Amino acid sequence: MYTDLTREELKEAFHYDPDSGVFTRRKATNVSPVGSIAGRKDSHGGIQFSFKSKLRLAHRLAWLYVYGSWPNGFIDHIDGNPGNNRIQNLRDVDQCSDMQNLRGATKTNATGLLGVSPTKTGYVAAIQVNRIRYYLGVYQTPEAAHGIYLFWKRLVHPGCTI
Repeated sequence: MYTDLTREELKEAFHYDPDSGVFTRRKATNVSPVGSIAGRKDSHGGIQFSFKSKLRLAHRLAWLYVYGSWPNGFIDHIDGNPGNNRIQNLRDVDQCSDMQNLRGATKTNATGLLGVSPTKTGYVAAIQVNRIRYYLGVYQTPEAAHGIYLFWKRLVHPGCTI
């Protein structure tokens, strides 16, 4: 992603607290004093801030700060909260594992439940594994369909932490 930044440069400009996941400024800017919290939430709930004229993702910077190298893949928030950048909540994973750790339905999902869609006869549960979609049945309630989905998700998605 951005390899133009070193750990030393990051540590010179910011302090990262691995227990809280918060970056604070070591140097003042035109608008932010020393000690101020760096970053703001983006549209997905993650934290980002500008450094060296680029917008940076705090979870990737936390990885660099603690481990001294950029992550190899995606940084997954284990608890599903993109604003929680405590180092114990971050893991370097491939895209598949990152997607397997989804905890909530998309905004367009009519039921509001992950893995569940309404049909004319009830609620269908479905899961995707290795790009193949498996139908898990049709159920009378969305909660029943979601329960079956979660059962299978825990079995077939190794990246899942639900």
